[in-house]
Amino acid sequence: MVSEHIDTDTLSELKGIMGEEFPILIEAYIDDTKKSLQQLNTLVQEQKWQEVKKILHTLKGSSSNLGIVGLATLCNQFYQKENIEDNILIILQEEFQIVQDMCKNI
Repeated sequence: MVSEHIDTDTLSELKGIMGEEFPILIEAYIDDTKKSLQQLNTLVQEQKWQEVKKILHTLKGSSSNLGIVGLATLCNQFYQKENIEDNILIILQEEFQIVQDMCKNI
């Protein structure tokens, strides 16, 4: 099933493949995403837009690979824009919080 936030079919498939290692994958994704959002915060404040786009691209890929479709979509939308919006961090952090809460129940 695909919600606006997570493709549970993709996550279930990964869980089946990885077995007991699956929670480690989710934990690594959550930790890496937290770090990426912290980096984005710094880069946005410094107005280093090319580096912001690199982080968005990486975050989009890792999210997409795990079926975290909401965050992947947002990252792609921001990546495609000429001008990065000031509220990018708020939007991404809100979506990440939703995803983080949903991942606890998987």
